[in-house]
Amino acid sequence: MAMKFFLFFAVFAFNLPSYANESDYDRLVARANSFIRMGQLQRAIEFAATAVNSNPNRPEAFIVWGRALASQNENQQALLKYEQARSLGSYDRELFVELSSIYDVTKNYDEAIGVYQDWLSNNPHDVELIHQLGLTWLILKKYPEAISNLQNALNLEPNEHNIRQNLGYALLRNREFNKADAQLEQVVKAEPKNVEALHLLAQTKAGLGQLDSALLYLNRALEINPKYSRALKTRARIRLLSKDAKGALNDYQLLLSIHSDDGAILLGAAGALLALNQIKEAAVLIDKVSATSPEHPYVRFRQTQLAIRKGDSKALTTLVKLAEKISDSDEVWQEIAWAAKKFNNKQLIKEAAEHLQPRHLKKP
Repeated sequence: MAMKFFLFFAVFAFNLPSYANESDYDRLVARANSFIRMGQLQRAIEFAATAVNSNPNRPEAFIVWGRALASQNENQQALLKYEQARSLGSYDRELFVELSSIYDVTKNYDEAIGVYQDWLSNNPHDVELIHQLGLTWLILKKYPEAISNLQNALNLEPNEHNIRQNLGYALLRNREFNKADAQLEQVVKAEPKNVEALHLLAQTKAGLGQLDSALLYLNRALEINPKYSRALKTRARIRLLSKDAKGALNDYQLLLSIHSDDGAILLGAAGALLALNQIKEAAVLIDKVSATSPEHPYVRFRQTQLAIRKGDSKALTTLVKLAEKISDSDEVWQEIAWAAKKFNNKQLIKEAAEHLQPRHLKKP
């Protein structure tokens, strides 16, 4: 999520008075802001408090007070000061920017959304705040709402590649692969060394069933940044789906040299070992993850794969149930297809073929 940048104002120095009348208010607020700029946060709070005491019905000092508290990571107290300013009728843009940012940081997402929507109801063309609202919806996995706001922001700023990339990501998460592909292709064309965009585009190509194309984009990302773990994970998974078990195992081993106890990587490596018929080695990795996360869907999946390789035909039923629980289930259906042939289950052979059909050929 984009960072919020606070604005500060420099003024000439003067001593903190023992009292202040109403005419001093603006100078006190300005001075408090200048102390924030200099990193003297306690002094800023003192000046802001004096301004509030001189006129508690004006909101500006509450905003500065909240800003100083936020700069000290006293977020809950900062929220109280910001909301006091808001209750006094302030429509200062920085108040809304900073308040919504703290609500996001403290994971009070509903409150953040309320602040964004309050501001945007009167400022519908504020691209930054529309974008931030879209990102908050994205965190909440409310993908249609995220897509709507990100698309609105992009319509206002069509050359802003960061917004376009976030829109592509939201479309990808909502499994609108063709639309995501169109957005991310534009980002990669404009920013050919953007490794995150290359990674997202690779995931989109994989979602469309274009595994060779996905691998090309992943290779490009990893040429730029060979230690980009997320791209390595995705390439390993796609290599496994592409029946390149040796390549997948190489990627997983490289990842394990960096993240030796990562359960998802261990289970991925186990899958590659199973594909290479290295049953004992796979079992060791599966047991290691099972000891700490026995209910993880992929633990059960790998355990079921082991059972099938030991001749347990009943494990096929378990596989079908797991395919319903695992959102990215192509690997599960590949295993179902293999096991159905092993046990001559013609109905499941047909069903697996339908699930594994390229997405652009599937009936809506």
